[in-house]
Amino acid sequence: MASPQIIPRFLRKSGILFTTMLAMMSFTVITPFYSAIAVRQGIPESLIGYIFSAFPIASFIISFILPKIMIIIGRTPVYIFGMCLLAFSNLTISNLPYIYGHWAIFLSFISRISSGLGSACETISSYAILTSDYPEDINQLISFIEIIGGLGAILGPTVGSMLFALSGFTNSCFYVGLGILIWIPGIYYIIGPSRPYVISTDKISLKKIWTKPKILLDSFMQFLVMFTVGYMLPNIEFHLLSFGVPEENIGLWFNIYTFGYIFGSTIVPFLPKSIDKTNVMIFGLFTITLAYLLLGPCPWIFPKNFGIVCVGLALTGLSLGLIYVPSLPHMIEMGYMEYGFKKDDRLNDTLSEITNISLCVGEIVGPIAGAYMPLILGYEYASTVLAVVYFAYACVYLAFRCKKPLDIGIKDKELDSDVFETEKSSLELVNM
Repeated sequence: MASPQIIPRFLRKSGILFTTMLAMMSFTVITPFYSAIAVRQGIPESLIGYIFSAFPIASFIISFILPKIMIIIGRTPVYIFGMCLLAFSNLTISNLPYIYGHWAIFLSFISRISSGLGSACETISSYAILTSDYPEDINQLISFIEIIGGLGAILGPTVGSMLFALSGFTNSCFYVGLGILIWIPGIYYIIGPSRPYVISTDKISLKKIWTKPKILLDSFMQFLVMFTVGYMLPNIEFHLLSFGVPEENIGLWFNIYTFGYIFGSTIVPFLPKSIDKTNVMIFGLFTITLAYLLLGPCPWIFPKNFGIVCVGLALTGLSLGLIYVPSLPHMIEMGYMEYGFKKDDRLNDTLSEITNISLCVGEIVGPIAGAYMPLILGYEYASTVLAVVYFAYACVYLAFRCKKPLDIGIKDKELDSDVFETEKSSLELVNM
């Protein structure tokens, strides 16, 4: 394993980004066609939402202990272990077409739990490595992660659909898992050990940081992002099939949403510094309100038309990029600049932990809501209800944004001048 000082910065960052793409492919390769195959193998449709929710539940549980584990054994071992779990998950689910009933349910849960554990290890450790080792590039790196992750989300359903059309479900999952296994030795060499921890005299705890008002509001933004993604998992295939879309083309149409997400993630770092990042997130909330009205479509406003649904998919992806990309940089900025924490890698780890937990909770609730709300209300009315929910939170966030900031933070706490200047120069990149 090479030292970070030996491996060029560009190669090390690129290795982490490429691994993110592979990880995202492993999450999404089954998205377009798992539901239909699961039903054929005797899995009740109402249970599919719970199977998808096993991923974030496992990720949620392990998130509470990963920061402590990383301090003990380092970030790189956690990162590599996560990739091993993701490979195992895909290789396991590739056997689904050969089993039926209870065994199919058991295999699906094992695969999603492994994927959830691997996702938490990969996500938290990668964010911790990047925010610790490259604080001056954090805004751009988070954007790149989302862009590359979006590319992986595109390649997952696209490659999966191509392999599915050529040789079925098994090969789609098997080759993704095999590709991850082949890549693990390479990324192990490239990433090397993360630098030693910088620990201040601050008392850092999950509760202390998460109860800060602006961090709490941003974390709920992150929850809504993954709730949206999770909500679509169990039902988007059936919704598109209702418009006569061939099953093998579902993944290609679903990419409309992914391209919108990539575009939204790409433009955020290039917005003028004069544009407040919280206003970008608020605009994203209002945009997703419109997206859900189109995605249904809302029966009181739009006709039932496939073109309208496609516009809704594109706006959904766009809005999620506008909401999510600024959220973690804003949380880091608030931690240092408003709430007065000193330079401390534990703060970066904890904010990464909060981000992952928020995403996990959204992904737990989202598939369950996605499984039941359309069945109870119908897809059009369920989407309309969600549009109202997003609009209401946008108003709440906007109202809080308009309040006078609390007189806390660096004014109440004396920071080491050298540390403060270093953090200030790096955080100017994510200045609100």
